[in-house]
Amino acid sequence: MILRRLHTNAGQLDVDESELSREAAEIQYTVDEEREAASGSSWTTLFKNGKQKFRYRMLLSVGGQFMQQLSGGYNIRISVSSVLTVVQGLT
Repeated sequence: MILRRLHTNAGQLDVDESELSREAAEIQYTVDEEREAASGSSWTTLFKNGKQKFRYRMLLSVGGQFMQQLSGGYNIRISVSSVLTVVQGLT
């Protein structure tokens, strides 16, 4: 079982241990709940904040992407490489 290998003390756990069964049941319940919430919905569901909090999740992901763009990590790398190329006379 995959959960057994992922557990921190995997060597000490028995395959049929109730903790692993409980974790597997919890994962299955969550997956079923997510599928039920997403069934028959459209893209407008992203803007509704129901039981699954899709709007909250969407705003978190959009906010994260926005902050990543503001940090400009990629743009800084491009600018620095351009400046170093000019300074070293490689143009």
